[in-house]
Amino acid sequence: MAQATLTLRFRGRFDPDAITSLLDLRPTRAHRANQVLRPGKVAKEGYWGYRLAEEDPLLGSDVSTLLAIGVDFIEARVRAIAAACSLPGTTGTLGLALYIPPGGFIPGIVLTSPTTLLLGKVGLAFEVDGMLLAPDQTPDVDG
Repeated sequence: MAQATLTLRFRGRFDPDAITSLLDLRPTRAHRANQVLRPGKVAKEGYWGYRLAEEDPLLGSDVSTLLAIGVDFIEARVRAIAAACSLPGTTGTLGLALYIPPGGFIPGIVLTSPTTLLLGKVGLAFEVDGMLLAPDQTPDVDG
């Protein structure tokens, strides 16, 4: 068992409002480079993130449903996402985060050729993060 989230993310030296405008979406979380995030913590780069999907807690043996949601989302916004990825100093990522409880397992992840081609077409990288949770820990799924 695991909990997972799928997020479209942009990082770099850009104005998050430009990405909001291009995609016509309000981000789950965003900040500018050099913005104070909390006392003593200043962002080194800008960030814009939009949570596409969340699966909880029975994923079975794969995350194909989450990836299908991501593909549908990207296909509906190919030009806008490609434009956001092409902003100077911007890196775009489709990020899959897996939160694995004690005794849990990492589900199988398969990217089909069409999905890989679609990510390349718009300029997105694919990133998987796996986090093993302590027995009393809950996932931090903040965009």
